Amino acid sequence: KERRVPALDDELAKDLGLGPLEQLRAHVAAKLREQKRTEQARAMESALCGELLKRHAFQVPPRLVSRQTERLTRDFKARLLLGGTPEGELEAEVAKFTDELRLSAERHVKLTFLLDRIAEQESIAVSQDELVKRLWQLAQRWKKDPTEVRKHLDAQGLWPSVVSAIRQEKTIAFLIGEAKM
Repeated sequence: KERRVPALDDELAKDLGLGPLEQLRAHVAAKLREQKRTEQARAMESALCGELLKRHAFQVPPRLVSRQTERLTRDFKARLLLGGTPEGELEAEVAKFTDELRLSAERHVKLTFLLDRIAEQESIAVSQDELVKRLWQLAQRWKKDPTEVRKHLDAQGLWPSVVSAIRQEKTIAFLIGEAKM
């Protein structure tokens, strides 16, 4: 069966909910620019975190690393299942990545310690407005009422993780802003 690619014209733009073809082109160009900015920000964040870890070598509690490894393994299994990996092959597939998952967990725990320490030193805190904004974002993403989302996060003991994530994001943004390139 041969695929038919639609003509790139005003009709296609209208079918996609946009005006004339020029509006479609502008929309696609804007999306590509945004995607590139996001990729650059991710690369900068990754380089910053790598440099922090390189400059600050220390041991972290093995129990914290074990817990984080369990979380990462659980998430990895879920992604494999959602990706179509049969349940019977799951454990063998996960076993191939055990060392990588443990190293990733150790890196995450160390980074959390470092970012928390920097946030303390720089007096980086999370405001009530930032928490409300994140709650609304989560509610929109999950298509639920913000009150329901907050109750769910509290019931699962995840609200402190939301606060911590915002604080870490702010700390990384602070460090990137202070970086000399």
